[in-house]
Amino acid sequence: MAEVEAHLATLASQRVTIDDEQRQRFQHLGDDLAIVWQHPAASVELKKRIVRTVLQEIIIDTTQEPPEHRLTLHWPGGVPTERRVPRQRVGQHRYGTAPEVLELLGALSKVCQAQTIAAPLKRLG
Repeated sequence: MAEVEAHLATLASQRVTIDDEQRQRFQHLGDDLAIVWQHPAASVELKKRIVRTVLQEIIIDTTQEPPEHRLTLHWPGGVPTERRVPRQRVGQHRYGTAPEVLELLGALSKVCQAQTIAAPLKRLG
């Protein structure tokens, strides 16, 4: 216990304080965060590094009804933020085929062979 307290005291004495000019520069960087985040050259690695820098902890609580994930984001300032994200139901995923496409496939399969169905589907995207 004494060793840990001594280590904490050492860390507290090494704490860096920032002056008003540095604080303003950090605030300006924070104001530009959206620009940096959406910039085409901003890599996924950079975005992960930013998130790791500004977040202390994320707690996820999953509920069955409604099917969602509740995320509690803990920031260095101490005020948590809660976000709710809908969960996919069992058997659902984001790569589901749209009902219009299934209907078109059904209609085309009655009059076309498989090779000829691919061309109009490709044109339709």
